[in-house]
Amino acid sequence: MILSLPPLAIAGLAAVVSFAGALVPTHPADAASVIDTPAAAAAAAAAQEADPVLSALQALEGKQSAAEIDRIVDTGHVVATYTEGTSSTIVAAVDLGPASRGLSFVAPGCSADSLCMMNTSNSPSAYTGVGSLTGTWKRIKSAAARGRNARFTWSGGALTVGAGQINYFGSPVTMTKVSR
Repeated sequence: MILSLPPLAIAGLAAVVSFAGALVPTHPADAASVIDTPAAAAAAAAAQEADPVLSALQALEGKQSAAEIDRIVDTGHVVATYTEGTSSTIVAAVDLGPASRGLSFVAPGCSADSLCMMNTSNSPSAYTGVGSLTGTWKRIKSAAARGRNARFTWSGGALTVGAGQINYFGSPVTMTKVSR
Protein backbone atom coordinates (compact mmCIF):
# COMPACT_ATOMS: atom_id res chain seq x y z
CA MET A 1 0.00 0.00 0.00
CA ILE A 2 1.59 3.28 -1.11
CA LEU A 3 0.36 6.34 0.74
CA SER A 4 1.04 9.89 -0.38
CA LEU A 5 0.25 12.75 1.94
CA PRO A 6 -0.43 16.35 0.93
CA PRO A 7 2.20 19.05 1.58
CA LEU A 8 0.19 20.15 4.63
CA ALA A 9 1.26 16.93 6.34
CA ILE A 10 4.89 18.04 6.11
CA ALA A 11 4.05 21.22 8.02
CA GLY A 12 2.33 19.07 10.66
CA LEU A 13 5.49 17.03 11.05
CA ALA A 14 7.57 20.15 11.68
CA ALA A 15 5.02 21.36 14.23
CA VAL A 16 5.25 18.11 16.14
CA VAL A 17 9.02 18.25 16.24
CA SER A 18 9.00 21.78 17.65
CA PHE A 19 6.01 21.02 19.89
CA ALA A 20 7.42 17.86 21.39
CA GLY A 21 11.00 19.07 21.66
CA ALA A 22 12.04 15.59 22.72
CA LEU A 23 11.85 11.94 21.75
CA VAL A 24 8.23 10.88 21.45
CA PRO A 25 7.86 7.13 21.97
CA THR A 26 5.87 5.20 19.42
CA HIS A 27 5.35 2.02 21.39
CA PRO A 28 3.96 1.71 24.92
CA ALA A 29 7.09 -0.21 25.97
CA ASP A 30 9.17 2.87 25.17
CA ALA A 31 6.98 5.20 27.21
CA ALA A 32 8.23 4.22 30.65
CA SER A 33 11.85 4.79 29.74
CA VAL A 34 11.37 8.18 28.05
CA ILE A 35 8.37 9.89 29.67
CA ASP A 36 8.38 10.04 33.44
CA THR A 37 5.80 12.72 34.33
CA PRO A 38 2.07 12.93 33.65
CA ALA A 39 2.51 16.33 31.94
CA ALA A 40 5.21 14.95 29.62
CA ALA A 41 3.06 11.92 28.85
CA ALA A 42 0.08 14.13 27.98
CA ALA A 43 2.23 16.37 25.75
CA ALA A 44 3.69 13.35 23.96
CA ALA A 45 0.25 11.81 23.42
CA ALA A 46 -1.10 15.10 22.05
CA ALA A 47 1.90 15.47 19.74
CA GLN A 48 1.50 11.95 18.44
CA GLU A 49 -2.23 12.41 17.80
CA ALA A 50 -1.64 15.76 16.05
CA ASP A 51 0.90 14.34 13.58
CA PRO A 52 -0.86 12.95 10.49
CA VAL A 53 2.40 11.57 9.06
CA LEU A 54 3.16 9.56 12.19
CA SER A 55 -0.43 8.33 12.33
CA ALA A 56 -0.24 7.20 8.70
CA LEU A 57 3.07 5.42 9.29
CA GLN A 58 1.73 3.62 12.35
CA ALA A 59 -1.36 2.54 10.40
CA LEU A 60 0.92 1.11 7.67
CA GLU A 61 3.22 -0.79 10.04
CA GLY A 62 3.27 -4.44 9.00
CA LYS A 63 1.13 -3.82 5.91
CA GLN A 64 3.90 -2.94 3.42
CA SER A 65 6.36 -5.43 1.98
CA ALA A 66 10.10 -4.73 2.12
CA ALA A 67 10.05 -4.29 -1.67
CA GLU A 68 7.26 -1.72 -1.44
CA ILE A 69 9.11 0.21 1.28
CA ASP A 70 12.30 0.18 -0.84
CA ARG A 71 10.33 1.43 -3.85
CA ILE A 72 9.00 4.38 -1.82
CA VAL A 73 12.42 5.18 -0.32
CA ASP A 74 13.97 5.07 -3.81
CA THR A 75 11.54 7.61 -5.34
CA GLY A 76 13.86 10.53 -4.69
CA HIS A 77 10.89 12.32 -3.11
CA VAL A 78 10.69 13.54 0.44
CA VAL A 79 9.91 10.35 2.37
CA ALA A 80 8.98 9.63 5.98
CA THR A 81 9.92 6.24 7.40
CA TYR A 82 9.00 4.43 10.60
CA THR A 83 11.37 2.04 12.37
CA GLU A 84 10.46 -0.86 14.59
CA GLY A 85 11.07 0.01 18.26
CA THR A 86 14.69 1.04 18.70
CA SER A 87 15.93 -0.99 15.73
CA SER A 88 17.01 0.38 12.37
CA THR A 89 14.52 -1.83 10.52
CA ILE A 90 12.12 0.31 8.49
CA VAL A 91 8.62 -1.14 8.79
CA ALA A 92 6.59 1.59 7.03
CA ALA A 93 7.17 4.42 4.58
CA VAL A 94 5.10 7.22 3.04
CA ASP A 95 5.87 9.41 0.08
CA LEU A 96 5.47 13.08 1.04
CA GLY A 97 5.91 14.37 -2.50
CA PRO A 98 8.65 15.59 -4.80
CA ALA A 99 11.70 17.27 -3.34
CA SER A 100 11.71 20.98 -4.04
CA ARG A 101 15.17 20.86 -5.57
CA GLY A 102 16.72 18.60 -8.15
CA LEU A 103 20.04 17.10 -9.09
CA SER A 104 22.29 19.20 -11.32
CA PHE A 105 25.10 17.91 -13.52
CA VAL A 106 28.64 18.90 -12.45
CA ALA A 107 31.23 19.48 -15.14
CA PRO A 108 34.06 18.80 -15.47
CA GLY A 109 34.61 15.99 -12.98
CA CYS A 110 33.33 15.52 -9.46
CA SER A 111 33.00 18.15 -6.74
CA ALA A 112 33.44 17.92 -2.98
CA ASP A 113 29.64 17.73 -2.53
CA SER A 114 28.59 15.60 -5.50
CA LEU A 115 27.47 12.06 -6.03
CA CYS A 116 29.98 10.72 -8.51
CA MET A 117 30.08 7.70 -10.80
CA MET A 118 33.25 6.73 -12.64
CA ASN A 119 33.07 4.54 -15.75
CA THR A 120 35.71 2.14 -17.06
CA SER A 121 37.15 4.92 -19.27
CA ASN A 122 37.68 7.04 -16.12
CA SER A 123 35.08 9.56 -17.30
CA PRO A 124 33.07 10.88 -14.34
CA SER A 125 29.34 11.57 -14.15
CA ALA A 126 28.63 13.81 -11.17
CA TYR A 127 25.55 15.53 -9.75
CA THR A 128 24.89 17.94 -6.89
CA GLY A 129 21.68 18.94 -5.16
CA VAL A 130 18.85 16.82 -3.80
CA GLY A 131 16.47 14.69 -5.83
CA SER A 132 16.69 11.78 -8.22
CA LEU A 133 17.46 11.12 -11.85
CA THR A 134 16.74 8.11 -13.99
CA GLY A 135 18.81 7.32 -17.02
CA THR A 136 21.45 4.97 -18.35
CA TRP A 137 25.05 5.29 -17.25
CA LYS A 138 27.03 2.39 -18.73
CA ARG A 139 30.20 0.62 -17.54
CA ILE A 140 30.19 2.21 -14.07
CA LYS A 141 33.09 0.89 -11.98
CA SER A 142 32.63 3.05 -8.85
CA ALA A 143 30.00 5.14 -7.11
CA ALA A 144 30.85 7.78 -4.50
CA ALA A 145 28.78 9.95 -2.20
CA ARG A 146 30.85 13.00 -1.43
CA GLY A 147 28.86 15.46 0.70
CA ARG A 148 25.82 13.37 1.70
CA ASN A 149 24.41 9.87 1.38
CA ALA A 150 23.46 8.80 -2.14
CA ARG A 151 21.41 5.92 -3.50
CA PHE A 152 22.56 4.16 -6.66
CA THR A 153 20.31 1.73 -8.54
CA TRP A 154 21.47 -0.48 -11.39
CA SER A 155 20.12 -3.44 -13.28
CA GLY A 156 20.48 -6.13 -10.66
CA GLY A 157 20.78 -4.12 -7.45
CA ALA A 158 20.77 -0.94 -5.43
CA LEU A 159 23.08 0.49 -2.79
CA THR A 160 23.09 3.47 -0.45
CA VAL A 161 26.60 4.87 -0.14
CA GLY A 162 27.31 6.95 2.95
CA ALA A 163 28.63 10.52 2.82
CA GLY A 164 32.36 10.52 2.16
CA GLN A 165 32.35 6.88 1.00
CA ILE A 166 32.99 5.16 -2.31
CA ASN A 167 31.96 1.73 -3.57
CA TYR A 168 33.93 -0.17 -6.24
CA PHE A 169 31.93 -2.73 -8.20
CA GLY A 170 33.54 -6.14 -8.82
CA SER A 171 32.25 -5.89 -12.41
CA PRO A 172 31.02 -2.78 -14.24
CA VAL A 173 27.29 -2.07 -13.91
CA THR A 174 24.75 -0.10 -15.89
CA MET A 175 23.36 2.49 -13.47
CA THR A 176 19.67 3.32 -14.00
CA LYS A 177 18.89 5.76 -11.17
CA VAL A 178 20.71 8.04 -8.75
CA SER A 179 19.22 9.93 -5.82
CA ARG A 180 20.18 11.77 -2.65
